[in-house]
Amino acid sequence: MNNLVFNTKAEELKTSIYAQAPDLSTKPLQLDANDNLLVAGDFTISEITNPVTIANASLTVAGTVTVSEVTNPVTIANASLTVAGTVTVSEVTNPVTIANASLTVAGTVTVSEVTNPVTIANASLTVAGTVTVSEVTNPVTIANASLTVAGTVTVSEVTNPVTIANASLTVAGTVTVSEVTNPVTIANASLTVAGTVTVSEVTNPVTIANASLTVAGTVTVSEVTNPVTIANASLTVAGTVTVSEVTNPVTIANASLTVAGTVTVSEVTNPVTIANASLTVAGTVTVSEVTNPVTIANASLTVSVGGYLFTSDLVADNPITGTGVLFNNTDISQVKTASLLLYNQGAVPLTLSLQISPTTTDGDYIDDPSYTNVVLEANEKKYMAISSFAHYVRLQYLMGGSTGTITAYYNAQT
Repeated sequence: MNNLVFNTKAEELKTSIYAQAPDLSTKPLQLDANDNLLVAGDFTISEITNPVTIANASLTVAGTVTVSEVTNPVTIANASLTVAGTVTVSEVTNPVTIANASLTVAGTVTVSEVTNPVTIANASLTVAGTVTVSEVTNPVTIANASLTVAGTVTVSEVTNPVTIANASLTVAGTVTVSEVTNPVTIANASLTVAGTVTVSEVTNPVTIANASLTVAGTVTVSEVTNPVTIANASLTVAGTVTVSEVTNPVTIANASLTVAGTVTVSEVTNPVTIANASLTVAGTVTVSEVTNPVTIANASLTVSVGGYLFTSDLVADNPITGTGVLFNNTDISQVKTASLLLYNQGAVPLTLSLQISPTTTDGDYIDDPSYTNVVLEANEKKYMAISSFAHYVRLQYLMGGSTGTITAYYNAQT
């Protein structure tokens, strides 16, 4: 007689699932403490003709994630993906989407030789190594809410647009854009680079238009055949800004540009415009070997020249009426020489007084006896030397009910 005995308690069952190893041996598959499937080596998806979806709540790879030679879409959309090695997308003929809520890579992220769009759009992407986009014939979008790279971000040899548009991008190494035949846009809300930003050998427009760009190293624009625009709301460079060997216009038009080192414009065959609202250079400004116009048109420009600091401020074609002031509370306490150059740009006479004060309080200002109620007739110009010793100076106008137009320059040397 045969007896069959069944164990009805699932927790007492000892059944295992085995997989065949490369040496033809069989090994049991294992889970971690959170019941996640463990993968100790590489994770590769290749030569697949239908869609592949990897959508775990959590995926951890100690080796590499590779997507290659795939003819249909691939989606990697885990809630969390951690890779200790590299993430590579290459030789793919249909879209690839890497859209985890969080992606952390200790190695590199590489996108290359891809003929259809690639989107890397994690909420957060952290790379300890490098992010490389190269030899791609269709658009590539890196649009994480936050992207942090301890190494480098490189965009090169790309024939269609590349957009790096994270809300925040921090690079401890370098940002390089080179040998690109279609537009490249770097338009993060905030971009911080501890190394350098380089734009070179690019045949179509490049736009660097972050709301804020901070570079501890250098910003270099060179050997570019189409316009380059650096138009951040704020640009701070601890090193140098260099524009050289460029055959089309270059515009540096930040609202504010601060350079602790040097600004150099050289060997440029078309116009260069530096038109920040404010430009401060602690080092030097050099313009050389330029065959077309160079315009430096900041509202305010401060440059240290031979141990002397020269400051210029401008009010251009400004309509004035009633009673008011220009250059209010201008500090002259450290100034050796200063002056005002005034131009009546209209037909209405202007009545002007130079005022000085020991404080910024309105009632403490008094008229300089040398320049009280000076009348500038139509199209007349006037020079006022600021020779009386005081802490603050300003220019008052008394127009009554009339409206005139004035252009005024304040020049000072300390």
